[in-house]
Amino acid sequence: MNKKLWVCVFLFMPYVASAIESIRDTMHIDEVKVSAFRLNQHTNADKVDKIDSAFITRYANLDLSYLLAKTCLVTISSNGSYGSLSSVKIRGGAAANTAVLWNGMPINSLTTGSADISMLNVGAFDQVKVVYGASGANYGSGTMGGAIELNNVGSFKKGQSFETTMELGSFSNYRGRIAAKVSNSRVNYSGQFFSSTGKNDFTYVDDFDYGKPTKIITNAENKDFGTIHNLGLKLGNHYITSGIWYQQKNHNIPGTMGVGSSTSHQNQRDSSLKAVVSWKTLVRNFRFDASTGFIQDGLRYTNSGEQASNIGSKRSINSFYTKYYFPFLSLEAGVRYNYLLGDVYAYRELVVEQEGGVSLSAIYKRPIYQLSASLNQEWNTVTSPPLMYSLGSVIYVVPKVLNVRIKYSTHYRRPSFNDRYWKPGGNEDLLAEQGANFETGANYAFHLGKLPFSLDANYYLTNNTNMIQWVPPLKAENTNRVLAQGIETGFEMSYPLNKKSNLNLSGKYAYSQTTYNNPLANNYGDELAYKPNHLFRGGVEYYRPRWDININNAFQSQMYSNEGYSMKAITLTDVIMNYHLTVKGYGMNCYFRCENIFAYAYQTVYRYAMPGRTMSIGINLKL
Repeated sequence: MNKKLWVCVFLFMPYVASAIESIRDTMHIDEVKVSAFRLNQHTNADKVDKIDSAFITRYANLDLSYLLAKTCLVTISSNGSYGSLSSVKIRGGAAANTAVLWNGMPINSLTTGSADISMLNVGAFDQVKVVYGASGANYGSGTMGGAIELNNVGSFKKGQSFETTMELGSFSNYRGRIAAKVSNSRVNYSGQFFSSTGKNDFTYVDDFDYGKPTKIITNAENKDFGTIHNLGLKLGNHYITSGIWYQQKNHNIPGTMGVGSSTSHQNQRDSSLKAVVSWKTLVRNFRFDASTGFIQDGLRYTNSGEQASNIGSKRSINSFYTKYYFPFLSLEAGVRYNYLLGDVYAYRELVVEQEGGVSLSAIYKRPIYQLSASLNQEWNTVTSPPLMYSLGSVIYVVPKVLNVRIKYSTHYRRPSFNDRYWKPGGNEDLLAEQGANFETGANYAFHLGKLPFSLDANYYLTNNTNMIQWVPPLKAENTNRVLAQGIETGFEMSYPLNKKSNLNLSGKYAYSQTTYNNPLANNYGDELAYKPNHLFRGGVEYYRPRWDININNAFQSQMYSNEGYSMKAITLTDVIMNYHLTVKGYGMNCYFRCENIFAYAYQTVYRYAMPGRTMSIGINLKL
């Protein structure tokens, strides 16, 4: 890509937009809510999926993998039943190329670089966002595919609520959640407890055994417990928030499909403690934003009762940002410092690393366009991360009807602890992965008669280098370059049938191609494993005041495993029905959910069977 050409485009764009703008002599500074998340201001030029709160409610008792698989253009991998290790891949990136953040704090594993989203209960969060192609300049390491933001949003309106949810599902799965919220003009609190247990003893057709017999999966029991609490204080212009989140999971790992009985005696126990405190204030035209967080993760893996691996890590994450608002321009500067510690059975010694960074960003706003730029330089004690930058623009061609966005950004991923220190195979000479992303898109909102309708389309091109892969005989190496490109489209439509009922339609489609891009390598032009070319997510919702029904469909095209095995396309359909009843201010919702209604046999990871039809009934009480 000709960098000089894009520099010219960005320099010329303000003049093009100004030519069609009705010139205003004055413009007031945008109202700034001190409680807003800082990253929200840096995503206007990004393609972002903000998960509707109705979907969060529908999947509140499930883990994040279920929600994302039904609503977003991402690929989910899971090695078996409910509660199994699950990861998310965006735009052809690996699991470690997706950054996951909780209230702005990165929570990806230090050891693997990825996040196990089976440990993220959907109902624990008020807001879930997927930022495709998130820039490293704003999000830091690990965003070569994108980022997922999990936020708890407090309210300072006076009120209180209490709710409890109980659910019974197929294969002896039981799930429950208790949540409470209390708030007034100065204080808000939200907290909840959630737990689940399940045998997961479903039947499946073994395509890898002679005659393709039907079998019952074994050693797939799961137990999960977690609690999360958030407290907010508003003292004048000062906003202080704190959060604490503890979770543990005990999961048996089922065996793979193949000849004979599927036997496994593997078990994995995970635990995680996360805590964060932040302070934000607005003093005249200055906004100050500081936070400090602590994360402790632990994993114990056993086989037949014998310890095979013991992994633990701790980290301290600290940042301070200050922002100044001019009438049309805002400037932000920030510093960060993190202390990382890894204690892993396979490292043979304690690992300590430190990292820091500085960043600068600017956002220039006019009534019908916005320009943004960011710079970020990080340092750590093991690698030399590249200077990251991002340039973006949004043009509101017809305000509230048509906008066009364009962005060019760079990103990187520092090697994980496993990549560097695992014995055998770790490589302390690894370079950081790095790459560049270009994308452009448009959003068009209009009315078909009286019907609201919106369309979104996006094109992206990502070129990554120094990709880290584990190669035979078992060693981590910077082996290749990867090129990912594709298109993403979507629509939403709302159709009022009468005064009491409404029909909502939505659909999303993505075509992508992810190939090795090193002309000197033998695999030049080959597609990467576990990267489907086609993704589709669609839904139909019929709503009435007392009840509603929702049908979700997810399609994923054929893909290949690392061994070259062809994995057939996946089509999954869910049906969710709700009945609502309110008596004297108390609310009750009874629901029925049927996942994979056509009992489709499929795999998301080679030779690991996934459940067929799964049915659940539940009740939610709100006081």
